[in-house]
Amino acid sequence: MVTALNKSRCLILSCSQRKSTLSQPLSAIDRYAGPSYQVLNKFLREQPHESNNLDIYILSARYGLIRSQTPTHYYDQKMTSANAAVLRRQVLHTFEQQILPKKYAEIFVSMGKTYLLALDDLPTINEHIKLIISQGSSGKKLTELRNWLWGCTPAASQNSIPLATPNLDKQTAVLRGHSVTITTAAVLSLLQDKIEASNGLAFHIQSWYVEVNGARISPKWAAQVLFNLPVSEFSADEARRVLRRLGLNCYQI
Repeated sequence: MVTALNKSRCLILSCSQRKSTLSQPLSAIDRYAGPSYQVLNKFLREQPHESNNLDIYILSARYGLIRSQTPTHYYDQKMTSANAAVLRRQVLHTFEQQILPKKYAEIFVSMGKTYLLALDDLPTINEHIKLIISQGSSGKKLTELRNWLWGCTPAASQNSIPLATPNLDKQTAVLRGHSVTITTAAVLSLLQDKIEASNGLAFHIQSWYVEVNGARISPKWAAQVLFNLPVSEFSADEARRVLRRLGLNCYQI
């Protein structure tokens, strides 16, 4: 947790393949629409006071390291090792001129290995600044991003249904004639692996959510993944019922 004496934080994200195709200039944070931006925008909506203490930078394959409000145009360009090497000087300059002088309490970096190449040769960061570089699978990085933004795993809502107990042994749940037999740990692993490929659909929450390693996920999306059924074929109540049967709690917003 960030202390009350210094609550300023800095987030550095990579751009995303999924982005708005609008031709007019958009701020970078409005241009990109990948899963990390779904998590970030939800935090900005839910925690406006905490957002005042958060500066956001984005490492773009086209623009280099930019502030989240920098105007951008639509483009389709992937980050490559060669491109990262070209951008390194600009990234270093921006880091030294804009980020280091702020003396943030924490700097959180979340991006793939190719993007991280552009951050090579950064100057030594003051020992009083906590630098966190999120690595691993896409699902793991999303979970770490969410936990870092909120500061901790959110508490269960008072409106949650009675708590389910994680199943160490396999349990069977049935949804509209489709059944699965699986442990709770395997459910969480499967859903986490599918989050990145959902193109943000996993985060389309209405009134209820289920937590997957700290990330808030739509119960109907989770049930769709587990039972391989279109969401139009079952209700939200049915989704919550089968998830609870499999050891996952659903919470009301």
